[in-house]
Amino acid sequence: ATQLMGTKYLQPYMHGFFMDYRLHAKLKAALDPFAFEEYRKQKVREKLEAKRTMRTRIKDQSKVSVNPNFHKQLQETAEEGATAGASKKRKEAADKAKRILEDQRFQALFADPDFAIEDSANRAAEASAAATAALAARTKKKRTTKAPGKG
Repeated sequence: ATQLMGTKYLQPYMHGFFMDYRLHAKLKAALDPFAFEEYRKQKVREKLEAKRTMRTRIKDQSKVSVNPNFHKQLQETAEEGATAGASKKRKEAADKAKRILEDQRFQALFADPDFAIEDSANRAAEASAAATAALAARTKKKRTTKAPGKG
């Protein structure tokens, strides 16, 4: 490349030189003839690594022990937003769901039993049963207090 100094192919500019990209590519290929093979091997390694991480990611997602319904709901929301033609609200919801699933701060939500979400149907049934029992106890108490007062 030193032979090109002063020619129209290598123009001096500030603290360096301008060179046509095609000429640079030819010189680089002549300098390292096996660079393309190394590049191909590197790309194959990257693809294999990407597949490996994809496999492990799937395994991690299937091992949700706490709140599996909530986890599944978040995954479905994230997938719905990724489809073509999804509304702006769905895309925003999908983005939020993805952030919750990927954020390490929320991983305890799916692993720690202290963060278990109670089923709202069971909770409502328990609350109504407790309210019915309390109402029955109050009415029974009122009946017992009225009966002695009349007699």
